[in-house]
Amino acid sequence: MRKIMKIKMTSLMLLVVAAGAFGEDSKLDLTSYYRYPLSLGAQYQSLTPFASYKSSYDLFDLSAIARYPIPKLASLQPSLQGGLIQFSSRETDTKWDHKDL
Repeated sequence: MRKIMKIKMTSLMLLVVAAGAFGEDSKLDLTSYYRYPLSLGAQYQSLTPFASYKSSYDLFDLSAIARYPIPKLASLQPSLQGGLIQFSSRETDTKWDHKDL
């Protein structure tokens, strides 16, 4: 019985905290929140499986992105993204090696 009461009280407290958090979001001005002159980003990710998987290839992705928020509607952000994906074999057979832009 005590355990059920603790669960109910914890649920009630989480509900109260969550309701308070959602109430503040309605006052947030997203145009001022997302306002910045330009956003630039870069990313590298290895797509090769773990060593224990014993794959016979290496695969990685290298990319860049630029975003420009529209001044009157800063939550709208046209973006430009480009990147390179390289597939290379670890074996002597290189017929599958290639790069994609």
